[in-house]
Amino acid sequence: GGVRKKLGLTNVQHIVAVSSAKGGVGKSTVAVNVAVALATSFSQRVGLLDADIHGPSIGKMLNLRGKPELAPGALLRPR
Repeated sequence: GGVRKKLGLTNVQHIVAVSSAKGGVGKSTVAVNVAVALATSFSQRVGLLDADIHGPSIGKMLNLRGKPELAPGALLRPR
């Protein structure tokens, strides 16, 4: 749809958002578990963005190291 085109995500079929107005309720844990389940059990290609600027924890949960790489146009390069 229009939102995917506007965001440059025309090849993305589904967007799932995990959110809450309260901290410490397990949003990151749920997001990681859903992403891993989709990737492993359903053989789906998955992208996961942790937009928590105060303390991103998804990288730690997935044991990622280093800083994100930028692709041309200042876009994040997937790992």
